[in-house]
Amino acid sequence: MDAMIEYSLYELHAIRPLSPIATKLKRPGALLRVNGGVGCLQPFPELGDEPLKAQLEKLADGVKTPGVDRALKCAAIDGEARRQGKSLFDGLEIPKSHYLLTDFLRFSQEEFRNVVSDCKNGGFSCIKIKGGRDLDAEIRQIEKLAWSCDGTDIKLRIDFNDQLTQQTYEAFLSKISSNVLSRVDYIEDPYPYEASQWSASRKVKNVALAKDSNVGLVTEGFDAFIIKPAVQDPAPYVFGAAINKKRLVFTSYMDHPIGQYYAAYEAALASKNHPQLVDTCGLMTHNLFQTNTFFEMLRSEGSRLLAPVGTGLGFDGALGSLDWKMLR
Repeated sequence: MDAMIEYSLYELHAIRPLSPIATKLKRPGALLRVNGGVGCLQPFPELGDEPLKAQLEKLADGVKTPGVDRALKCAAIDGEARRQGKSLFDGLEIPKSHYLLTDFLRFSQEEFRNVVSDCKNGGFSCIKIKGGRDLDAEIRQIEKLAWSCDGTDIKLRIDFNDQLTQQTYEAFLSKISSNVLSRVDYIEDPYPYEASQWSASRKVKNVALAKDSNVGLVTEGFDAFIIKPAVQDPAPYVFGAAINKKRLVFTSYMDHPIGQYYAAYEAALASKNHPQLVDTCGLMTHNLFQTNTFFEMLRSEGSRLLAPVGTGLGFDGALGSLDWKMLR
């Protein structure tokens, strides 16, 4: 390894399951520090990531996983800004985010109304929900949520994390009401991507589709790229979106505030360079977890994450107080 790498382990505690797939409440991760710059590595094995320990062992042997590669690139960018005494957010504005509603099957009609009220008060234009495990129950809940939005312009984003098939997805579209259809902003990853199948599904009910860009840079059959800077280099997708007029939605990896702010930085940078392409993003994920020192320092206002205080990605003092160990 060319540079000394240090790490500091952490564990986030989700308030409730983060999705029908990511049900574990304890989410381990590690901050990596290189030449004074910091990046975040927080795997989701449920989504195909290698476990944290395995990734750290590979890194010690000089092997980079996608998550490690992105964490080190984040550390390089962060470190340069810290050495210059600058915030990475100087001259940038973080885009607004959607409201993320996890474990929505447990919500009552009144709780949905409260969510909609929170969205109206905070300026949220979209609510994102995650499904794919119990479609009949989810349809009933989506109908309740849509009716709770009555009288507002709030749109719904539904993420199935590739849990359906083309047949079950199109059956889902046939079962939901026109009220729900009129509120759908897009449906993300209904089933594993295949260009011709997605193009056909795209025409059913004329519902927009969004693709998590982890299967390569393709552009057929969908309307929006979902970009997670924690595991993907945004640059080629931003370029592809500009050429093919796709919407760009940056999201955090539901990770540590360092990772959350890195996603926000990449979103803000892309928004500055391509304001017509960057859509409402998914950067407000801190409310999914029990608070800690870093979460307490994170700043937001309504639907917008605010720039952190300090140099680079912020948290200067808190990072200095962590227990850092040398990677063997």
